[in-house]
Amino acid sequence: MNAKWRYLCSELCQAPVCHCGNAVLLQPIPDWSAPPPTSTRMVGLFPVQFAEITENRAAAPDATDGSHPTGFALELDPVSLLSLYRVGATFELTLSEKLALNFTPSYELALDGGVFGEFGLRRYSSHLSGIFVGLSVLAGSFSHSCEEFRSTRQGTLYGLAGDVGYQWLSPRGVVIGLGVGAQIQRSITECKVEGTELEQPLVVPSVSTTGVLPRLQFAIGYSWSS
Repeated sequence: MNAKWRYLCSELCQAPVCHCGNAVLLQPIPDWSAPPPTSTRMVGLFPVQFAEITENRAAAPDATDGSHPTGFALELDPVSLLSLYRVGATFELTLSEKLALNFTPSYELALDGGVFGEFGLRRYSSHLSGIFVGLSVLAGSFSHSCEEFRSTRQGTLYGLAGDVGYQWLSPRGVVIGLGVGAQIQRSITECKVEGTELEQPLVVPSVSTTGVLPRLQFAIGYSWSS
């Protein structure tokens, strides 16, 4: 074996003991505790490929750097529309991978009209999906007729609410959520609230009750993530 091939044999050999022609070469034991080299010698193709792999690994993003996808969802609640005659929408914005803010403004079509709002925080088991637990504050102002005076008066309410449920998020961004809960509220009115036969079962108690009321949620909407 000539000097050129003996040199290449010694450079490419990975074993502790190498037989390069008539010569027996002892390779030094690498120090694995030392940091990886930042450059390699250009011998054959193998060192070049190894250097490229090292650079790609260094450029890869760290999965533990705390970054998370930003999500925004717009949802409608048909239950409130059909039972309480309230038109509204819920806006959700993620604060972290599993935490989201939600804001729900709505307008009361029943009685003599009203405006309501709810602002809260939800904890999901995944990004805008999975099992959730939510807490929120709510408030509203509405107009209503009085049974005693036959006139229109203003009423207000405020309270706290808690919900648990499950939300599905499809790969295409479709959101479907189901939840139950309870709210404790205080209603302030000047007189007893009067309503029609359709408004008496659910609408009137929802605005005139001071105490605890059950909640049922069904949301359908769309989510955008980046």
